[in-house]
Amino acid sequence: MEIHEKIGFGAALILTALLAGQDIREKRISLFVIVLSGSIALLYLAAGERLELVSLCFRILPGALLLFTALLSEEKIGYGDGAAVLVLGLWTSGIFCLLTVSIGLLLAGIYGTLLLLSGKKNRRIPFMPFLLTAMEVMLIYV
Repeated sequence: MEIHEKIGFGAALILTALLAGQDIREKRISLFVIVLSGSIALLYLAAGERLELVSLCFRILPGALLLFTALLSEEKIGYGDGAAVLVLGLWTSGIFCLLTVSIGLLLAGIYGTLLLLSGKKNRRIPFMPFLLTAMEVMLIYV
């Protein structure tokens, strides 16, 4: 892994950790933090001459799909989650982000199933902690 990739993954991990804490405490995600991080990610990509249109589209695809899902599901998945995943894709890569989201959704699904089995229905589940766990799994084992 090259140094620019390590910096991107480190920034993504810090961002996800900040958003996970906020998502647990407040059940919301700061748009300011997401926009700021996304702007810095774009500047970082431009400075490293890695700002190609096709690559950029692939990086934001998982987040765009999650935002579209939030729209279709009447925000059962939050817009903040989709925006955060979009920015994570900018910091990392499309495939890493897609795999991380897949693992995060699997973990959130298992947790939701456990809640249903224990009789706790209609609870909001913060997604960012599951995404953080999935990122750590991906960084350690993949």
